[in-house]
Amino acid sequence: MKSRNRRRRRNSSPAAPVPTTPPLSLTAEIEQSIEARDKLEAAIPRFNQQREQAKPAFLRSLATSLQTAEISPNVIQERLTTLNAEQARAAEQYDALQQFQALFKVRVEAFKAASPLESASALQNIITRLSAERGNPGADQNAINARIKLLEDELKALQTKLPPAPPRDPKDKEREGPPQRKAETKSGRTKATRK
Repeated sequence: MKSRNRRRRRNSSPAAPVPTTPPLSLTAEIEQSIEARDKLEAAIPRFNQQREQAKPAFLRSLATSLQTAEISPNVIQERLTTLNAEQARAAEQYDALQQFQALFKVRVEAFKAASPLESASALQNIITRLSAERGNPGADQNAINARIKLLEDELKALQTKLPPAPPRDPKDKEREGPPQRKAETKSGRTKATRK
């Protein structure tokens, strides 16, 4: 009986709390989504180019190995299986890149529709950061300039859709000169002080 109680006590120890990160501000969340969308969009052509170069490189390697080794049906079959597996994996990876890029594109457009002011602020923050990175040694200035241009165009398109600022009430406009102070007289009435 005592051994059962001991086991229960050991198993019932509370789990350590998982540290949680504080939630991001809406503007920071939009920035992250824009960055993810753009990085995935830039990765797709690079990945596609690598994928297209993989098959010729594989065939060159096979041709080189066949010059020095005897042709064996088992080796050829293994190589073909390897080639097909690599091509299938690359096709799945390419499809995943495209799907995630499309998801982030939709997410950013949803943010721009629901929170245009925060989206404009997020775009401006990214443009400012990229402009600062342009001066870093080794930075690809052409690529950064091209990206800034796209983001600026996106920002301008968003700003044209923003509702205009409400007109100011004439009472709220600043008056010319300081307001006049009133001084009290002996009778308790107030009169305007002379300028």
